[in-house]
Amino acid sequence: MGPWRACTAACGSGFQSRRVDCAHRRSGRTLADQHCTWHRRPATWQHCNATTCGSECKDTTHYCAVVKRLKLCPIDMYKQRCCESCLQEDGST
Repeated sequence: MGPWRACTAACGSGFQSRRVDCAHRRSGRTLADQHCTWHRRPATWQHCNATTCGSECKDTTHYCAVVKRLKLCPIDMYKQRCCESCLQEDGST
C-alpha cells in the first residue's frame, strides 16, 4: 500500500486515494493485478475532511429533526448537512 494522497477538499466532503499493488508475499516484488484478483485488498479511497466550510454550523435541509430522531448524526453526510441539530443535546430540540 502506498501513502494516502492529499484530500480533494480542505473542508466540506472530499476524498483521498492511495495506490494498492499486488505483491509477492516473500519477495515483496510487485505482480500483475491478475495474480491477486481473488484476494481481498485494502481500500484504495476514503472520505476525508467531512467538516462544514466556514465557521458557522447550520442545518442545510429541513429533514434534520428526522435525522436527529433516527440517530443518524454519527454518519458524516448527515452530520455535515444537519450540523446545528446534531450538535444540540438530546433534551434541547
